[in-house]
Amino acid sequence: MIDPHIQAMLEAMAESGFQLPDPLEPASLRLMLDAPIPAPPVEIAERRDISIDADGAVIAGRLYHPAPEEILPVVLFFHGGGWVHGSLDTHDRLAAILAEQG
Repeated sequence: MIDPHIQAMLEAMAESGFQLPDPLEPASLRLMLDAPIPAPPVEIAERRDISIDADGAVIAGRLYHPAPEEILPVVLFFHGGGWVHGSLDTHDRLAAILAEQG
């Protein structure tokens, strides 16, 4: 038995035309998973790409600030994606929503 919420999600995915890549290989699946979900952007006062130097390695980051004129608490969001997939763009909406509603 499939959880009703999962079943509804699977049905919505099928209705939208979602398909797994064929053939199902790591490179093609990673390409699909690294594509942002099509949706309107979340408006936020400041969205800025940054670079973080970590012992000679450069890590890409993105700063979201709902009110740049105010000093607010900070949330540091990491999405590992199994350290295989995901990007700043795939999680842009989620990060902006967290910043706006935080």
